[in-house]
Amino acid sequence: MRFSELGKDKPYLGKEDNFQIEVAKLLDWKKLLWMHVANERRTSPMRGAKLKKMGVKAGVPDIFILETRPRIAIELKVKNGRLGSNQKGF
Repeated sequence: MRFSELGKDKPYLGKEDNFQIEVAKLLDWKKLLWMHVANERRTSPMRGAKLKKMGVKAGVPDIFILETRPRIAIELKVKNGRLGSNQKGF
């Protein structure tokens, strides 16, 4: 993916979280209503079980843009990043 609006003409080669920050800046700049589901955290098995009961789902995309029709969900990947089986299923 290329973000010509950010002045980049090459694929992003840094860490995925830094890429997400750049995308967040772009979405905010465009004044879009969007959100990130923080699903990539590490937690204890007990807390993880509670979060699962509360509705946390494996494979949820990184970004949801809420004011578009249809809604847009984006899974960000950087160089050599691959979709996991849960992400493919989602």
